[in-house]
Amino acid sequence: MAGLALALVGLGWASPAPAAVCPSQTGSYRVDVPIELPPVEIHHDHSRAQLGLLAFHGPTSRVLGVTASKLRAGTATHYGHRTLEGEGVCFWVDRIEVMLRYEVLDIYIASEYTSGSCQYQAILTHEKRHAKVARTYLDDYVQTIRSALASLAIPKSRDPRLVENVTGAQQKTQATIESLLKPIIARLRKDMKEAQNRVDTPTEYRRVEKQCPKW
Repeated sequence: MAGLALALVGLGWASPAPAAVCPSQTGSYRVDVPIELPPVEIHHDHSRAQLGLLAFHGPTSRVLGVTASKLRAGTATHYGHRTLEGEGVCFWVDRIEVMLRYEVLDIYIASEYTSGSCQYQAILTHEKRHAKVARTYLDDYVQTIRSALASLAIPKSRDPRLVENVTGAQQKTQATIESLLKPIIARLRKDMKEAQNRVDTPTEYRRVEKQCPKW
């Protein structure tokens, strides 16, 4: 019990006075994790040398194609509250939305290869694997995010928390949500980078190049 009390204080929540009890409220708590993917755009106006710079491999590298992505994670929290006359405010969270959104998800194919050629199609097929990985890893983390935000540190309608004012409670709740999400999003980015690297293996490069007679 002492450990639990310390955990609540550490999150910025003060223990209510024994006489002040927030009654359970109707409604259910939800965590939604929508995924937003822009249409994948295909660019064909960069040379191999330019793609080498874009992919941070340097201008002398032989980069045939690149998939560029930029992931953003944002939250929107919906609250509920009820004033207890002379006691304070009962405060809870109704719903949290964690939006996983790609601002950019673009494929670049070296301009040396004519659109529709064997080389172009081989590169495009390979780069589409990168785009698929980008989507798959977001799907895999939806349940992880939902489980983390089921935390008892977040007050819910069935067990509201007595607070002095709504604004301060919202700020503390948002800080709690961010502290729960930060390591998950960091792990998501790390796992996705490793998965993308597994697509770019010497074996895969040899397989792509064998599809066409000349490069």
